[in-house]
Order: sequence, then C-alpha cells, then structure tokens
Amino acid sequence: MDNESARQLHLAISRRDTNAVKKLLDEGANVNITDQQYRAPLCRAINDVNCSNEIVKLLIGAKCDINAESEGKSPIYYAIQEGNDEVLRLLLARGAIIDNKSKLLHVAANRNDIKACKILIDHGIDVNARDQYERTALYAACSDALCYPDTNKETIQLLIRNGTDLDARDRNGQTALHFAISHGYKKTVKQLLDEGADVDITDKQYRTPLCLAIENGYSDLAELLIKAKCDINAKSKLKSPIYYAIEKSNHDILRLLIARGAIIDNKSKLLHLAARRNDIRACRMLIDLGINVNALDQHCRTALHLAANSKFKCSSDRYEEIIHLLIQNGTYLNARDRYGRTALHYAIKSGADLSYNLFEHDFDIDAQDYNGDTPLHIAARGDQYKVVRLLLYIGCDMNTTNNHGETPLECAIHERDLARPMESSHRPSYYRREHRYIEKFKSVVEIREHIRKLYAAGLYVSKKNLSIVNPEESDPVIVSCGKELKKIRSRKI
Repeated sequence: MDNESARQLHLAISRRDTNAVKKLLDEGANVNITDQQYRAPLCRAINDVNCSNEIVKLLIGAKCDINAESEGKSPIYYAIQEGNDEVLRLLLARGAIIDNKSKLLHVAANRNDIKACKILIDHGIDVNARDQYERTALYAACSDALCYPDTNKETIQLLIRNGTDLDARDRNGQTALHFAISHGYKKTVKQLLDEGADVDITDKQYRTPLCLAIENGYSDLAELLIKAKCDINAKSKLKSPIYYAIEKSNHDILRLLIARGAIIDNKSKLLHLAARRNDIRACRMLIDLGINVNALDQHCRTALHLAANSKFKCSSDRYEEIIHLLIQNGTYLNARDRYGRTALHYAIKSGADLSYNLFEHDFDIDAQDYNGDTPLHIAARGDQYKVVRLLLYIGCDMNTTNNHGETPLECAIHERDLARPMESSHRPSYYRREHRYIEKFKSVVEIREHIRKLYAAGLYVSKKNLSIVNPEESDPVIVSCGKELKKIRSRKI
C-alpha cells in the first residue's frame, strides 16, 4: 500500500493536481516516502516552479519532514533557489533549520533575491559563512552584477549593513573587489570602493586590484582605482602596474600612471619589455622620462638586443623604427650579452629581413660571439640568402672561422647536407620542389659566387674557402672579367 500510495502521491504532485494530493493525504499516504530518485514529496513540490503553493501547504499540514533533503538539498534551499519567498517564510515559521553549511544566503545573494536575503538575515543566518571556495555571500552577490545590475546594488548594501566582511578572501586570496574587477563590473567596483573596500589588498599571486584591472584590459576600472588613491607602485610577483600597462600595450593607463608619479625602475626592465613587444609609443614615453637605454637584464641584454630579436611581432618598418629610436638615444650598438652576441646577431637569428638602411649605423658586422660565429655564420646557417647577400655586399668577412673551424660557407654546406636526407625520392615532386633543402642551396650559391668574384678580382680568399670552391670552375664571365682586370693592372699609364 505504501509503495502504491507513494507512487500515486508523487504522480499527483508532478501533475500539480491539488485535489488528488489532498485525497491521498486524507487516505493516509506516507508524506515522507521518496520516489526512485530519492526525492521527498515536499522537495519535489517546491522544486517545481509551476507547482501550486497549496500543495506545499498540504504537505506541511500533513506533518511532513520540513528538513528532509533531496539530492543533498533541503526544502528551504529549493524555496530560495526557485525564488519562492512565501514558501520560505512558511518553512521558517514551521521551524525549518537554517544551516550555514548549506550556503542558503549564497544562493539568495547569487540570485540577487533581496527579499530572501532579508528573511534569512532576520532569522540569524551568518552573513560571513563560507562556501567550498571560501567565498562569502558578498562574493556571490557580485558574481551576477551583469545579469542583475539594479538589485545587485541593493543586495550588496544589505549584506554590508549587516556586517559582511568587505575584504574577506577566498582560497585564492581574492576579495569581492578582485572578482568584480576581473569581470569588468564597473558599478559594483565603484560601490565597493565607496563602501570602503581595501584598494591595495593582494591575492595569493600578490596582485592588487589595480594590477588585475590593467591585466584584464579595464582602463576605466584602473582609473577608478587610481582616483581612489591606490598604490600605483605595488608589485605582484615582481610586476608593477606600469609593467602590466606596457605588457598590455595600454598607453592611456601608462600615461596616467606616469602622470601620477609611478616609479620608473631600471631593474624592472620596462624598456626591455616595450622593446621586445616593439611598442614604440611606450619606448618613447620611457625614454622621455630618462630611462637607462643601456640597462641590462639577467642575460646581460640591452633593450636593443630584445628589439632586434622581436621581428615576428611587427612590420619591417616598425622593426627598424624602434631600433633607430634606441640608437638615436644612446644605446650601445655592439653591446654583448652573456653569450657574446650583439644586437646584429639577434636580428639575423630572429629571421629579420634586414634592409641596407639599418647599416647606416656603425654595427660591427664581423663581431664574433663566444662560439666564434659572426652574423654571416648565422645567416648562412639559417639560409637567409638575402641577408647573406646584403652582408657580403657591405663587406662582411667571409673568411672568418668559428670555434669549430667553420667558415660561413662551410656552415651553409653543412646545413644543406643535413637537409639532403629529407630530399627523398619517395616524396611527391611538389614536396621536393618546396623543400627546405632547395632553399639551403641558395646561401651556398651566394657565398660561392662571392668567393669566385673576389678571387677573379685578385682579392684575398682564405685557403679554407679556396679548398671548397674551385676557382677554375667559375662562371666564364667572371673569369673573363678577372683576366681583363689583370690586363688593366699591368698597363703603364
């Protein structure tokens, strides 16, 4: 009888049939028996937003267990979740237990149900109770600021007036202010600041609200915080707000921070960051403030090294523009890093298509790093044949050997031969045509032809290069030119 009556009772509730429910209860149906999903009749009725409150009243009148949980949730939880304030009052009037662990206030605050919040607070709920993430109801109220912009303000006000901790941290060390800033909730941020939230409080990553605002690209929120007199130099993991502004290319905030007296610290490598990002506007601002253009990072690199190494981030014009800017403001052209590399080494290694104009400056084109590699070695090894051609044109020494005894030509040949095994007869023809091996051959050709021209002109070519390039097999035109040059030299004027 119990099983059948229970089935009939749950069926009547699901059909929202008030008369059927009343009849079954009058006939003695078990008011607390659960269905196959372990749902109590009361929880099932409250959880159905379209179910009549009369059915809920009938079940309560039949002395059901008003604290019986369904799926870990109590009837009072379902009443708050469904926004049913009438049932909430009824349950509390009948002695329903308010359990802070059930996060009832969190649910009400998250829904911005100010009536439910008031009812719970009036019944003594702890406004600073924490959920599984160590967050208070204030945090929950802020989390739906976008969906409920009007009631959100009232809910936050209610919680604050009833003693919520404005600066309570969650398990990540973040407060409600951190959360509101991270999501760009401007009205909520302003309200929290007006209510006295700590403007310089840090999370577990030592990020202040200002750092978070800049990191997430919210310039308007950053301005609010600066107006609220936050610490504009507070660092998070060695990053200051001005560092974040440069990192995000936020020039408006950068300008505002500078105007408010943010500290320009050479140890923070601000110019290095701007140069690496090829942010010429930020570089100009920093240089105008007197930043040291020759400051070194932990690898003994100047900003010029990083600017030269960041070609992939910008156009060729801006790439050279920022290098010219640094040079014009006194950066040392041929400064070496911990590996002995100059900015020119970095520029070539990055794959930049260098123009002739760049060499108007006094770069040491034959500088050797601690491996003995010159810029020409690096260009030849990377088969940057256009750069190879340019370096040879401006007079780079092609006879220099590195620590392995290799000339630039040998580097190019070595890399070409490493690529050769990939040139398989089993590959389709289009693959062979486009393969890197074909490209590798171009640098070899450029250097070989240059050697032949030098030899034909009677200029110095090392024995090592001559042993690789047989001048007798040179281009007939070049040989002919060489003979003519010898005749001219032998004539008496």
